Amino acid sequence: MEVIKYSNPNIAILSFILGFIACAGYHSSLISGIAYVVVLEHVANACNNNAEDFTAFWPSPNISLTVAILTVLEIVWNYYYSFISLPAFIANLFLLPIILLSIVRFGLLIDDFITYKTIKSYLKLLRDALKNIQIEQALLTVIIACFQLHINNYFTGSFLCYTIWNEWNGNKEKKIVFVKSNSMIERKFYGIFHLPILDHDHTLQNVTLYSFGLGWIFGFGFLIFAYFSFSIYSIGLFLCTLMVFHQMEYVITATYQPDASLTSYLLNHSPEYHFAMLAAAVEYFIEWAFFPWLKQYNDLIYFGLFMVVSGQIMRSTAMITAQSNFTHLVADSKRESHQLVTHGIYSIFRHPSYTGFFYWGIGMQVMLANPICFFLYWYALYTFFSERIETEEQYLIEFFGSEYVEYRKRSLVLIPMIK
Repeated sequence: MEVIKYSNPNIAILSFILGFIACAGYHSSLISGIAYVVVLEHVANACNNNAEDFTAFWPSPNISLTVAILTVLEIVWNYYYSFISLPAFIANLFLLPIILLSIVRFGLLIDDFITYKTIKSYLKLLRDALKNIQIEQALLTVIIACFQLHINNYFTGSFLCYTIWNEWNGNKEKKIVFVKSNSMIERKFYGIFHLPILDHDHTLQNVTLYSFGLGWIFGFGFLIFAYFSFSIYSIGLFLCTLMVFHQMEYVITATYQPDASLTSYLLNHSPEYHFAMLAAAVEYFIEWAFFPWLKQYNDLIYFGLFMVVSGQIMRSTAMITAQSNFTHLVADSKRESHQLVTHGIYSIFRHPSYTGFFYWGIGMQVMLANPICFFLYWYALYTFFSERIETEEQYLIEFFGSEYVEYRKRSLVLIPMIK
């Protein structure tokens, strides 16, 4: 009996944690490398429909031994030559796209690693692998490329990355052969690199990659917060809280709604949402460059963080309380299972998910000390939610009649100027 169920929400949580470790553990290739390889293993198994439980995250002995050898070599190299953090950190910026190029791996042999030592051999192996679609050999080359990056051979590693990209795209029309249980299965995919990844389907591998990416950016934000001066660390908090928001949207939705999809991450929320996030970052850096004193009010930053965290807790609590009754879109027809939720946080607040998001949004601007975006966010969020609440409550009155009317009288919205 599984203690933790092997499900999309739990896979998303584990992948998010691994993403954080992969980025925030940049100072140790052993820790960071294991996180990358574990995620790679699960994506590979999921691509081959061979992921049935959490053991799908655990690499094969050959993969584990190869990574162990490479990481030990790097640790010794970095210690001996005093390469402490910067080279490994820069290499991590390359690692994620490189590993995506080598999603499917099987039968990797240590003897091959020992044999191929020169750049000419690397390229020959790569071309032969891609020509014959031998994914396991291509992966071997990718791992060696990662190793070259980690030991500060940026020219060799970058050239390998470019060659991998160029050669793979030159073989788009060829079928990819996956090895599974000693049998060959031919499939043609239309996702990135013609693999079944990042193709907008709600699959285990895509959930793994989405959450891993969010966790990686969360880790990057954490590093900014932990190691940069106080005049810029709030941008790290911005990245951390933004990634948590998108992660929680998917995890909670997928937990209670079987028809959840990748859109539940809200990464493609709307062009307006993307513009708002970009505007916040742009204002922050412009003011940081020309008015640095504006970003140095620690009390203001932490008060904004308090608003963001409180808003996130309020929204997440509302989603958990509503369970399957919560939807990201306004329902214009009543489902058979649709119930009016009036308990828990809903006994006080009528639209707690909206209220939470409102204070999460403006709290973000307080945290960033963005005076312009603060007023723009306030106006935009007020306009959006006032119209949305009015529309949604018209439908709810149609669905529940006097029951909702009475509930509306005794509950609050707590968004200024919205009753």
